[in-house]
Amino acid sequence: MKRFSKTPGLGLALTMVLLLVISIPVLAADGEQPRAGSLTTQDATITVWHGTTQNFGVHGDPQLWINILGNVQGADRLEYSLNGARYVDIARAGGSRASMPALEDAIWHPGGLAEAPVPEDGLGALDPQVQGPAEVAVTASRRLISPGDFNIEINPADLLPGENTVLIRPNQDNQLVKTVTVNYAAGNTWPLPYTIDWSQVSDIADVAQVVDGQWQLDGDGIRPVVVGYDRVVAMGDLEWQDYDVLVPITIHEFPQPDVGGVGVVARWLGHFQVDAEQPGAGWWNIGAYGLWRNRVEDQDRSKLWMYTGHYDIVKDESGFMIDPGVPYYFRMRVQTKKPGDGGFYSFRVWEVGEPEPSAWTFEVQDIKPVGWQPGDPRESPTSGSVLLVAHEVDATFGDLVIRPILDFDVTTAGNGSVKTTPELAGASDAYLYGDQVRLEAQAEPGYLFAGWSGGLTGSQNPVTLTLTADTAVVATFGLPRSLDITIEGQGSVARDPDLQEYGQGAVVELRPIPEPGWGFIGWSGPNGDEVEASGGGTWSLLIDGDKMVTALFNPSRIFLPVVNRSR
Repeated sequence: MKRFSKTPGLGLALTMVLLLVISIPVLAADGEQPRAGSLTTQDATITVWHGTTQNFGVHGDPQLWINILGNVQGADRLEYSLNGARYVDIARAGGSRASMPALEDAIWHPGGLAEAPVPEDGLGALDPQVQGPAEVAVTASRRLISPGDFNIEINPADLLPGENTVLIRPNQDNQLVKTVTVNYAAGNTWPLPYTIDWSQVSDIADVAQVVDGQWQLDGDGIRPVVVGYDRVVAMGDLEWQDYDVLVPITIHEFPQPDVGGVGVVARWLGHFQVDAEQPGAGWWNIGAYGLWRNRVEDQDRSKLWMYTGHYDIVKDESGFMIDPGVPYYFRMRVQTKKPGDGGFYSFRVWEVGEPEPSAWTFEVQDIKPVGWQPGDPRESPTSGSVLLVAHEVDATFGDLVIRPILDFDVTTAGNGSVKTTPELAGASDAYLYGDQVRLEAQAEPGYLFAGWSGGLTGSQNPVTLTLTADTAVVATFGLPRSLDITIEGQGSVARDPDLQEYGQGAVVELRPIPEPGWGFIGWSGPNGDEVEASGGGTWSLLIDGDKMVTALFNPSRIFLPVVNRSR
């Protein structure tokens, strides 16, 4: 039974208060008007850091999620809806506990938001009669730093090709809605090689995907706006396998004396949930993470570290130090030594302006953990993208160069060898896109170099080749063979290469040059037909034995004008 106060005048006072409350407008971020019928008196401000129109997949997918990042103030709850699906509660930094749909018992956060039943009004939980999915309480992830920070992770499989709509609202009974348009281009593969010149970039999202934190352009680099746990930016593709990353990093400050690190991750896949936190805090199912780790002198000392998947750690005990305010190159390289195995990771750091050291600080083969069985989610990744990591540090990341590692193979046919410069010697050595390789064919006594085939043609020796793809070259050597060319008429024949003798297997180009008033009419001799069959204008001849050809020249015909003398 409801009880109503009978105190004279109290009912009227309550009525006036309610009318006043209803009349108070509540504005969202950027002046958005509240939805009609709002009864809340709580002012809420939602800020989406990287804009209300965001593009993903334009280059490719660098991880398993897209991230919509921002901050909310003046709300005790936050939730979002994707393309009209049910609203899902998301955590806020500094909030109490948040709730989200119950998750399957899997190490990777399942998708499926777009598959949730949608009420007829299309507004999800805006309809109080529609009950949401089963919920479990979760804590805000340590990835959320400042009070009110949020990070919405969406599986690209849940996105429609093209335009998608994400609605964010602070409370279920608050009709204020922040709309974010997410444009998704499916099916693209991030190009490799890949470079970023930050001085030519106006929006970080045009060239990379911000995964955590608010970032800003900082001269010729990028820098986190707020220092905190794992401020990270991803670029590259989930399908990238073997590559080399080079980026200069300037450490400005570690605000805490015994906390923080900065570096590069290779073969990044994405975060995952460890318990029921939101967003997922698990990061260690990676290829490798090379970093400068900040520690006080009387404990473990600041030094270079490298994690390979599953917390396997190596540390640099050389005494190498990094000075604040000075840029240093960080180079991370990953190679596949055996198909199906984890990567072979190499990492080194040196001051910008100094020669690159020849030795690597770390060279580690990632191996499967003890007790691993097929299907174990701890399996070492065989591919993945690049992640720039600023963990509890104020740092600037400069221009980035990522180059694929290429297969380059030189074999010989016949009696001889090829000197390759540079020659791969160490386990980490590799040929990268854009590298120049010098090849010098060296015939054994009694044999001659005949020429190149495969990824290189001609007979120039030595020769320098610029690598832009996987390349296989064959150097052919053979017994000395002669090529005799005779002339009938007035003219000559240019040969390339012009040698006294040729190695068997060589191909010689022949170009007839008639004298003035003469014309070339064809080839004859024992091997003339072979030359004729090779084409016209420029001819060629395979030296598979001693060869003899004759070049034929005739006087050119001169046509005189006809003069009419009848007049």
